[in-house]
Amino acid sequence: MAVSVGLFPRHGAADSVSVAADAGARHPLGASQNRRGFPVAGKFELWVDKAGEYRFNLKATNGQVIATSQGYSSKASALNGIDSVKTNAPDAEVVEIER
Repeated sequence: MAVSVGLFPRHGAADSVSVAADAGARHPLGASQNRRGFPVAGKFELWVDKAGEYRFNLKATNGQVIATSQGYSSKASALNGIDSVKTNAPDAEVVEIER
């Protein structure tokens, strides 16, 4: 799994790391692809909140937040959460609920 990591400032965050959302290899001259060979759009942003918990957002290529995680006590746990989203979301069922 290829992971691209860079530091980015985030409003109110003590520390912030951007992790590219690609489960496949990154082509040196172009876009990355996921396990199924489709282009990857978006990225996961991982940061430490004011309470010291690790959290992540999944962002679309236009910068809009698509999903936000719960707080995790360790970076490893947050990265496992990101891996879970990558693994389980592609085939997740869509269920409409009443609110």
